[in-house]
Amino acid sequence: MAISIIQIDGTSYPLGASADNVAFNSTGTGIEAGTIQEAIEAIAAGGGSQDSGDADTSAVINACDEILI
Repeated sequence: MAISIIQIDGTSYPLGASADNVAFNSTGTGIEAGTIQEAIEAIAAGGGSQDSGDADTSAVINACDEILI
């Protein structure tokens, strides 16, 4: 899936969903993040897993699935 880009006055603006421009609903996940990208980075930095009681990684996977549809 390619992200389209529009150019206005020499400045490029990406169109479409990406991990850094889609909001992340952190309710009940234990992840403090505003976007999907921030959630991915939080998990990568903390090594969170469901077994350890850290961030709910399935919530991030589900959120990523939403932007890929």
